[in-house]
Amino acid sequence: MPFVLEVWNAIKTRIATNYAGGFSGLDMSDKVFQGSFAEAPLTPSCYVYFVDSTEQNGQVLTRYQGSARFQVYCFTSGVNNFERAQKAIKLGADVQKRITDDRTLGLTPGRVDNVICSLASLDGDRFGMNTTGIAIVQIDVAFQSDSGV
Repeated sequence: MPFVLEVWNAIKTRIATNYAGGFSGLDMSDKVFQGSFAEAPLTPSCYVYFVDSTEQNGQVLTRYQGSARFQVYCFTSGVNNFERAQKAIKLGADVQKRITDDRTLGLTPGRVDNVICSLASLDGDRFGMNTTGIAIVQIDVAFQSDSGV
């Protein structure tokens, strides 16, 4: 299996958990999906989207260094813009913390070099998703492989 698919599956598995003790207090155990969304999604929910992957030469001819980028779209609901933003940011922070708790993502040692996350927030009203708050967690994964994929 290509390593980016291993990472994609690992991200989904890691964030599909109960955040009762976290910032959001939400149970996301069965509310995390892979791929993009076609319309206003279930709230709360998270969608893990693969953006791109690049590779470059490693330190030796038989190794490659790569970077894979993923985005997690976190959807929450609320009665006003401020509440939606707060809830979305809290869920995004839970996701970010869960990812960075183990920067190897639980994968084979020596494959993942590092995981860096960034967080953004949008109001769903801007995109026709009334009463929906959106947080976007961008996950950049630096990795090494024998084949470049």
